[in-house]
Amino acid sequence: LTRAEREAIALKKREEEVAKQREEQKALLERRKAFIQDGKRIGSKSALNLFLKQSSKVQTIGDGFND
Repeated sequence: LTRAEREAIALKKREEEVAKQREEQKALLERRKAFIQDGKRIGSKSALNLFLKQSSKVQTIGDGFND
């Protein structure tokens, strides 16, 4: 492969990784909104505490790229 072809492949791969991360962040935001709504309905902090426990297990955007 030529240098330009390798760069194009690398760029496409990176764009796919970024798109996947954005989808994961979008899903996380939706879960966050759902937990907040549940917390308001329940009238307690249990939904927020559950969210915080689960979100600590989610990989953030910067993780894994410089390993």
